[in-house]
Parts: sequence; C-alpha cells; structure tokens
Amino acid sequence: MVTACSAPEPVTPEPPAKPVLPQDVMIVTFAPAAADAAVAGTCNPFVTYQLKSERESLRLNVNYVFDGKKMMGSGFALIERETSGVIEDAMQMTRFKPYERPCSEAALSINEFTCRNSVEDDANTPCPEVQFKGTDMFKSFSGIPE
Repeated sequence: MVTACSAPEPVTPEPPAKPVLPQDVMIVTFAPAAADAAVAGTCNPFVTYQLKSERESLRLNVNYVFDGKKMMGSGFALIERETSGVIEDAMQMTRFKPYERPCSEAALSINEFTCRNSVEDDANTPCPEVQFKGTDMFKSFSGIPE
C-alpha cells in the first residue's frame, strides 16, 4: 500500500518589526559598515539618528573624537522620510578617510552634539534626551559632554 504525503505549506516569514521608539528621545545607533564599504583595519561605522517627535525636522552638529586626537564631524538634518512621526538620518560616520584602527581598538568620544531648528537659525536649541546603542563595538565610549 502506498501512502501519499503532501509537502507542508511554505511559510512566508514576517518582516522584522520596526523598533518602538520612545517619544522625544533621540536614539543614536552605531553599526559596522557594510562589507563593501568597510576597509579592513579601519573604523567608519554606520550611524543612524532617529527621533519620534512632533517636530518636522531638526538640525544636528556632531563631532566625534577617536583616541583623543582625530575628529570626524558633520552637520545634517533629521527629516521625516515616511509618515511615521519619526525624523531620522543615517550615514557613515565620515565621508572622508576612515580612522586607521579597528573600532574594537578605538576609544570614541563626542566633542560636540548640538541642535538647531534650521540651517538659518544661528542659535542652538536644547537637544532632546539622547540614548546610544551599539557602543560596545568600540574599546570605550564617552557620550555627550555636559
């Protein structure tokens, strides 16, 4: 006697859920650079800035210091990319030459982290609370100076 077996129905995996962001808390996440952008023995992580807020945009000036000597910084805007109530931006830490040491051997600190309402606005505005994620990829990490 032959018994027919049917193959199980294919299961389509659910896409990963988007993280739930706290209101008015900026989340800054460090992640290794994509394989095609990473250069062995260097450090130039991908950094994502996200803020769930009523704001339409926020201008940031951020300067990072590696091992107390090399600064990488930029000014950029967080904007709403989709109708989610989240303003964000993501980029590699520098568009220039990466720091010539692996991130796991580098001490990273923040020299400047300031906020403005717009490019035309000369005065800084208070930044929201900031939480950092992915900092364990560095030998050590020092957050925003007081």
